Amino acid sequence: MKKLLALLVTVLMVGALLAAPAGAEDYVKLTWVQGTGADAPVDVALVNEALNEISREKLGVEVEIIYMTGEQVLNSIRAGEVYDMYFTCDWYNDYATQSFAGIFADITDLVKTVTPDLYATMPEEVWELAKVNGSIFAIPVKKDYCPEMFLQFDIDFFVEKLGMEIPAEMNYLDLEPYLEAYKAEYPDLYPRMLSKAGGGLDGIFNFINRDVAIGFPYAAAGTDNATKIISLYEDEEFVARLAAHRDWYLKGYINPDAATLEETSIDPKVNFIRLGQGFYGADAIWSAARHFPNAISKVSGPYLSVSGVRGSMNAFNSALEADPERLELALKYQELVNTDLTYRDILRYGIEGVHFNYNEDGTVSKTDEGDNYTPWAFSQGSYALSSVQASAFASVPADPNMWDVVFAGYEHALVAADYGFSFDPTAVEMEVAQLTVIRDKWQAQLYTGSVDLEEGLAAVIAEMEAAGLRDVIAEAQAQLDAHLAAR
Repeated sequence: MKKLLALLVTVLMVGALLAAPAGAEDYVKLTWVQGTGADAPVDVALVNEALNEISREKLGVEVEIIYMTGEQVLNSIRAGEVYDMYFTCDWYNDYATQSFAGIFADITDLVKTVTPDLYATMPEEVWELAKVNGSIFAIPVKKDYCPEMFLQFDIDFFVEKLGMEIPAEMNYLDLEPYLEAYKAEYPDLYPRMLSKAGGGLDGIFNFINRDVAIGFPYAAAGTDNATKIISLYEDEEFVARLAAHRDWYLKGYINPDAATLEETSIDPKVNFIRLGQGFYGADAIWSAARHFPNAISKVSGPYLSVSGVRGSMNAFNSALEADPERLELALKYQELVNTDLTYRDILRYGIEGVHFNYNEDGTVSKTDEGDNYTPWAFSQGSYALSSVQASAFASVPADPNMWDVVFAGYEHALVAADYGFSFDPTAVEMEVAQLTVIRDKWQAQLYTGSVDLEEGLAAVIAEMEAAGLRDVIAEAQAQLDAHLAAR
C-alpha cells in the first residue's frame, strides 16, 4: 500500500512538472532528504542555489535538499509522501528494513550501466556488503566504512597543563584517571558530557538489527561464537562499559540530565572528553569543529562489516522505477555528487569566499560564516572525495592525503563473520515493533548510567523476553545460518 501510494504521488508530481508553463530553460526538479539532528543549516537555500548552478549546466537538474530528523523521515514515508532520494543507514531511515519493505529502488544493474564512474569509486567488497537479499538498494558513502572509535582529549589541558600522556590506543575502561583529573580542575563541569544517545558506547557491537539491539561483538570474530547472535545487553564487554558509566555517573563525571538531553543541546566547544567514530586525521577535523586542539586515542576497530558499510548511504524511492528516465537522472545526479570535487566541496562546506576558502595545499579553511552551514558531511556522498579541512592548530596538523592512509589501514581490518547478511524482520514484525519500544524506553537510562545497572539490565531483558526477544534472535539466527551455508 505504501509503495502504491508513493507511486501515485510521484506520478502526480511528474505530471505537475510536465504541465508547468515552458520557460526559456526547463529543468527537472529532484528532491533529496538528508538527515539532521534538529534544524536545517541556516544558509541551506543559499548553498542549494549555488549547487543548482552546477547541476543545471551539467545535467539539466535542480535539486531541493530537505533536512529531516529520523522521526520526521519515518513519519513522512508512513504518510505516503514521496521524495526522490533519501539518506539511509542502519540508525536513520533503516536501510535493510526499508529495502525489504519496498521503499527503495533496486539499482543493482543501473548503478553499473548508467553510472559506471560512480560504481568505480568504491571497492567491489563494499558493493557486496551493501546488498540486501542479493540486490543493491543504495549507494554507500565512501568514508570510514571500517568503523574505528576514538576518544578526544583537549591537548592544552591534559597534555600541556597536566602533563598527562594520551596514548595512540587505550581501553575505554582506562579512561577514569582522565575523568578524575578533569573533575578536580572543573568541579562544576562533567568530563563525559552525554546526551541520551549515549555517546558511541556500543561501537564495539556488530548489529544485525539495531532497533532490537541484536547481533554479536566484533571481538567474537575468529572464535566459536563468531556468528552466534545475542542481545547487546548480554555482551560482557558492553555490560562492563555500562557498569563504568553507572560508576562515573555516581561520581559526577557524567551529567545528571544525560538521559533526557538532546545532542544538539550540548556545546561541543566545551573541552569535555568525547567518544566517536573516527579515523586517521579526524583529530584535525574535530579540533576545527571544537575550536581547541584535540588528541585522539583509538579504543576499537577497524572492523569491516555490513553494519560499517551501511553507516552512511543514499537511496532512491522505489516509485521512480515507474519512471526510468527520472531514476536514471537521479543516479547521474548522485554520480555528480560522488565524482565532482567542486560540487562535493560546496555540498559539504558551502560557498567559497563565504563559508570557506581554499589553501595552497588544497585543504579548506572555514570562515566565521561557515557555522551557518553545517550539514552532516558524512551523509552527503563521498566523504573521501571532498577536500580535507585544514587544521587551525599547529599541534594537530591536517594531512591532505589522509584518506590514502585511512584506506591502507583498512587492509588489516577485522572482518565480521556475517559478511553480506541482511536480516529480514518480516516474520517477526510485531515482535520487532514491541522490542523497539522497549529499547527506546531503557537505552538512554542504561547508556548514561542514570539507572541502577543490575535493576535496569534485569528489567530490560525481562521485558524484551516477554515481548519475544528469543523468537526474534532465533529467526535472525536461522536466516544467518542459511546465508552462510549458501555462500
